[in-house]
Amino acid sequence: MQRIEENLRTVEKLFRDLATGDLDAMMNDFDDAAVWDYPQGTPISGKHAGKPAIRKLFGMLRDTYSGGIEIQRLTLRAADDCVFAEYGWIGSRPDGTKHRDHFLTLFQISFGKITAVRQFAMGVAR
Repeated sequence: MQRIEENLRTVEKLFRDLATGDLDAMMNDFDDAAVWDYPQGTPISGKHAGKPAIRKLFGMLRDTYSGGIEIQRLTLRAADDCVFAEYGWIGSRPDGTKHRDHFLTLFQISFGKITAVRQFAMGVAR
């Protein structure tokens, strides 16, 4: 049970760091060989392997939504080494327009570090 609670805290922290744009803090939560699989249909789709690639992915998101990213309705569930997150987010572009997404994301965690992420778009409203 303790490991599950620690895994939940790791993912909660990741979302807090994402909302504040703190890439250094985010990267501390990832294993060096982690892979983030982003859903198809966007310019940043595909597998982002290793910390440098994941940092680049989130740097691009932070730059695109320089007005901030707001996480909404975050719901987490965990079992063994997996944490499932369902959430909405709103990204604010520099011109003031908003981009909304709804995701289900699976995090795999080993020894307190995120090792793999599969993200599924559930409803995208641009």
